[in-house]
Amino acid sequence: MSEPERLSEIISRRTPAGAKKGKLSLESIKMGWGHIAGERLAEKSEPTRIIRGTLTVAAEGSAWAAEVSIASKTILRNVETVLGGGAVKKLKVKAKGDRVQGIREEREGTVMRREAEVKLSGELRDEIGRLDDEEIREALTGLLKASMANRGPDENS
Repeated sequence: MSEPERLSEIISRRTPAGAKKGKLSLESIKMGWGHIAGERLAEKSEPTRIIRGTLTVAAEGSAWAAEVSIASKTILRNVETVLGGGAVKKLKVKAKGDRVQGIREEREGTVMRREAEVKLSGELRDEIGRLDDEEIREALTGLLKASMANRGPDENS
């Protein structure tokens, strides 16, 4: 019985000759990510790049990034099985979403609360009220309220 072929050998036969080695390695890892990281981690993470022997993996939030980090030795061992020895020496894990999404939601919520509190001055409200198109009136009113909401309290006068 013959030995099973490496995934990298199978993929290299199906890849155009001009493909870059790093891109080929990353594509090989992406194709086998479920096997390399395990199905559970693969659903919440993805390999994003390989630079100078370091594989970067993006995970959905800090909790999943920690899980990927804990499994890093196994992941590196499995990458070696797929690509052969020496292609990837380190694993770098980045959390995506958690902090940035939380800040964005907080900021948007604050702006929406401020918009509700902002009242247009009489003259400005009257000028907008003279416009014929209702959609334009609503858009301008919303834009002005958002603009005023983003200013500090002393800047609105």
